[in-house]
Amino acid sequence: MLITIIIFIIVLGVLVLVHEWGHFFAARRFGVHVEEFGFGFPPRLFSWRGRKKPDGTRFSLNLLPLGGFVKIKGETSDDAVAPDSFAHQKIWKRVLILSAGVIMNFVLAVLIFAIAYGVGVPRPLDEPGVIGAGARVRDQKLQVMEVLPKSPAAEAGFKAEDTVIDVGVVVRFSVGQGVTAVGRKKIVENLDGEKFKQYIRDHASEELSVHVKRDEKDLLIKVTPRILEGGTAPALGVALLPSGVVSYPWYLLPWAGVRETGYVTWQTLKAFGGIIQNVAQGRPIGAEISGPVGVAKITGVVARMGFIYLLQLIALLSVNLAIINILPFPALDGGRVLFAFIEKVRGRPVAAKVEKVVHMIGFILLLLLIALVTYRDIAR
Repeated sequence: MLITIIIFIIVLGVLVLVHEWGHFFAARRFGVHVEEFGFGFPPRLFSWRGRKKPDGTRFSLNLLPLGGFVKIKGETSDDAVAPDSFAHQKIWKRVLILSAGVIMNFVLAVLIFAIAYGVGVPRPLDEPGVIGAGARVRDQKLQVMEVLPKSPAAEAGFKAEDTVIDVGVVVRFSVGQGVTAVGRKKIVENLDGEKFKQYIRDHASEELSVHVKRDEKDLLIKVTPRILEGGTAPALGVALLPSGVVSYPWYLLPWAGVRETGYVTWQTLKAFGGIIQNVAQGRPIGAEISGPVGVAKITGVVARMGFIYLLQLIALLSVNLAIINILPFPALDGGRVLFAFIEKVRGRPVAAKVEKVVHMIGFILLLLLIALVTYRDIAR
């Protein structure tokens, strides 16, 4: 548990620091004064000045390590007089400063995916578009993802995460004095999902011997296919996933990082769209939504799987953080960008007090949502 918490805080720290550094860098680049760069939420534990000046940026470490912030001069006021104030900047500069954190999260995802594909990423091979031009695939295997209850596979002892090595037909023959030996024939190796299903269809009435690897142990599991409830052809009752380690040569790594980030972004947007549609139609959400507790648990599980899996999780969380922050909701970066566009359309800014109240309400609603999701995480 302690290791999981430490890893989660490190992962969260990387995501937050990259995001807030984007705001910090963009603000400094446009000559806007950054009053404070904080990791975590107050109360403040300790802080220090970044420069040997009374008005230098204050860097702070706060008690609640569940986020971070950059306090920019003039961001929550209508002070447009001081040249180093956020409110003094042109709208396009303000939009870039507000969007810089999201941009950096996407950049981080691209970088991590590029590094991961340089080493080799375990991926399912039946997803369309998984393998791009120039990809190299090694260690291909056929993995059991699910075992149906009361199926031949369940009765024979198959388990999720078993790796199927080969399959053959069970043969029994006498070796004398009433002793029967068991062997295998018609063995097929280098299986993929379709080849395995075809083998089952071709030997539907025979007892099969499936060679699987489980926790580095080799097992031979005997099983006889039969027609399952609702089915029309004999089957074992396992869901199989062809997978392998996908990598790219060094000169294709930047493109691999961009490609994978785009794919993950599109899948995440589709998931968000499905959630919003279900909520609007009064249907169950249809997806698991996790808060800090749920993400911490997932992080611990993935960390135990291996470093390459942890890298992929960090990239995935970075994309999710970027998408959530760019939503046009008060208190989020996207909400502040929305107010900048409203100012552009109206020709004058929204009153600072009104904007401040709107963002405060949005922040309270976000805290309530986090509390609700966290309660569900703990209950699960």
